[in-house]
Formats: sequence, C-alpha cells, structure tokens
Amino acid sequence: MRKIDYYGQVTLLVLIVLTALLFYFNKSFIFLSLIGLFILGLWQIISALTVSFSHHLKIYKKHIRNYWMACISMLIIFSTVFLVAQFQDRSLINWLFGISTVGGLITAFYYLYLYKKYFLTPANIEISNMDTDDGSLL
Repeated sequence: MRKIDYYGQVTLLVLIVLTALLFYFNKSFIFLSLIGLFILGLWQIISALTVSFSHHLKIYKKHIRNYWMACISMLIIFSTVFLVAQFQDRSLINWLFGISTVGGLITAFYYLYLYKKYFLTPANIEISNMDTDDGSLL
C-alpha cells in the first residue's frame, strides 16, 4: 500500500511539473498545475497524518515535524493571499501567491524524499520498531 501511495504521489507531481512547464506555451495550463498541486497537497496531508500517528515510526518524528512546519507555513502564506486580496495591490498578491506555490512544490518534494527514505523501505520500519526511547524492544 505504501508503494501505491508513494508512486501515485510521484506521478501526480511529475504531471504538475509538466503542466507548469507547458504554461509557457499556453497560459491555461497553469490552472491544471494548480489543481494538481491542490490534490497532491490534500493527498500528502492525509498521508502525513497516517505517518505522524504511527507509533512504530517515533524515530522519524523530527523529520515529519519539519514537514508539518513547512506545510503550515505555506498554508498561512496561501491563505494570506485571499485575506489581503481586497486591500493590497496586485503585485503583493502575485508575490505571495508565487511564494506559496513554489513553497508548496518544495514541500511536496521534501515529503516525497522523506517518504522514500524513511517510510517506504520495510527495513526502516523494522529498525524503528526496535529503537524506542525506553530501551525496550516493544
């Protein structure tokens, strides 16, 4: 199941990057890219929630916490775009939107890196089962 989760996310991310590159030829492709980024963001949040509450992956909590900090930061910046859209000029809105979009892509790449390195490989899961804070094997 983890492989389906990982490779599904990778496929969607590749499609997002391809449609973002096609933006230079046809401006309407940016909407496909943004929709894909939104879907990937939801998917990764659900996936990260399952990883965050897995008791046998405690050793990797620091890494997943970094993901959550980046994710929340990007959501705050993205939300700010809609909150200040009526009161600020378009250049600030465009900058905030660009920062949140690029930051969202970087966060997506970071989560996939974490997922592949720490959560996809069964050997990592077995090692983390044995490595607990109290020294016990359970």
